[in-house]
Amino acid sequence: MKSNKIKEYRRKANLTQEELGVKIGMSQEAVAQYESGSRTPNIFIALRISKALGASLESIFAPWISRIEIIKIRIEIKRGER
Repeated sequence: MKSNKIKEYRRKANLTQEELGVKIGMSQEAVAQYESGSRTPNIFIALRISKALGASLESIFAPWISRIEIIKIRIEIKRGER
């Protein structure tokens, strides 16, 4: 993933990488990799990250995650398909 704003939003939330990792059930190392772009979170981890940071998926991950994909996933989650 070339561009994300995880670090920016994490800092706004006044969280360390370790604290965010605990909130999303991942290690500090994984958070660091997501922030640097050396590792790409799957959509479910991306949802956890956005919820933990109090921000929308679009604001953190656009254009990596298309708006259409986000809408589709939210519908599936509401239906209990995921």
